[in-house]
Order: sequence, then structure tokens, then C-alpha cells
Amino acid sequence: MLIFLVVGLGITAAGIYAVIHGRRNNASAAHARKHWTSTRATVLELVAHDERHSDRHPTSQPWWHPVVEFTLGDGRTVRGESTTGARPAPAKVGDVVPILYDPTNPENLVVDRGLARPGMTGIWLNLLGVMMILIGVMAVAIWALLVFGMKVPI
Repeated sequence: MLIFLVVGLGITAAGIYAVIHGRRNNASAAHARKHWTSTRATVLELVAHDERHSDRHPTSQPWWHPVVEFTLGDGRTVRGESTTGARPAPAKVGDVVPILYDPTNPENLVVDRGLARPGMTGIWLNLLGVMMILIGVMAVAIWALLVFGMKVPI
């Protein structure tokens, strides 16, 4: 019974963290959408990055950052690596993908996939956590009703 409460609280805490992290990403995505230029680019290669946040939590799989090439309005060709990565890879070599780039520094770019929907993992984790907490509360309530209200020996 109590395991549902404990697990539910843990999942909900992870969900809250994911929502907060998603909101931060949403703020930087909103800035890029407002101030950067959008275009389409061809994926030339995928670069693997080991993006561990600490030595205690090493990642087993790399994050893939696409290297893309596109042409500016003045005819110059720009090649750059996306500052964001994904696991699994967000595209395949040869794919044409939407990007956002900084017009003052076109090599500073991101692949424009998923920038509009950060934080969905956190929302799902919160829903799952709340469901687990509700199951735990119902189990404790039923147990209390049986033991104390109906005097059923359990």
C-alpha cells in the first residue's frame, strides 16, 4: 500500500523537475523562434556527444548532433553543428530538416524539431505519479476502513 505512495511521490518529483527543465528549454526555444531565421538544411553527418551531467550519472548512449549545410540569401553556403542533440538521432544523413539560425552568426543553429513541445515527459510523469498516489491513498483508506471501521482482522 505505502509503496504506491512512495513511488508516486518519487515519480511526481521527477515530473516536476522535468516540467521545470522543459520550461527553461521552452524559454530559449521561444527566444530562437522570435530572433532567429528559419530555413531548411541538409544533414551532412551526425556527431556523437557524451553529454553526461556528472560523473555519477554517465550516459550509456550518445546524444546525436546533426551537422547541416544551407545557403544564405546572399548565396553563401554555411555549415554548422546543431547546438542541441537528441537520442535517438533527430534525422538521418541526407535528410532535409528545418533549422533556426542566428542571423548575426549563422553557424550558431539548432534543428527545429520538437522545440515547440518541451516538457511533455514531465507532464506524463506527473500524471503517472498522481495516479500512483491516488492508488496508494485508496489502498490505505480501504485498509483503514476494514481494520478500524468493520473490525476485519487482516
